[in-house]
Amino acid sequence: MIGMPSNKKEGDLNYGDYPNRSVPLEVICNVRYAEAKRKYRNQFRKDIEEFSRLQPNALAAVRLQRMFCVGMKIPKLENYFSPEEERRLEKILNGSNPQ
Repeated sequence: MIGMPSNKKEGDLNYGDYPNRSVPLEVICNVRYAEAKRKYRNQFRKDIEEFSRLQPNALAAVRLQRMFCVGMKIPKLENYFSPEEERRLEKILNGSNPQ
C-alpha cells in the first residue's frame, strides 16, 4: 500500500510501543481508590436518604439530614475584641465581678 496514509497517529494507543507499555501500579491504585470512594459516598447518601424517609415526621428527617451533612462548615466568627476586652467579657460571662 504505497502512497496510502497510515491511520496511526502519534498519541494513539496503537502507535509505536504503547501496546508494550504497562500502566504503573500507583496509577491503577489511585483509579481503584477513587472509584471505591465514589461508590462508598453514593451508597452512604442512598442510606441516609432511605433512613430519613423512615423517620416519623419531617422535623426528625431534617435533623438527620443536618447531622450527616457533609461539606457544610460553619465559618469561624471574627473576634473584634482586644485581649483585655476578652478577659473582661469572660469575667462577665462567668459571673465574677469585673473591675
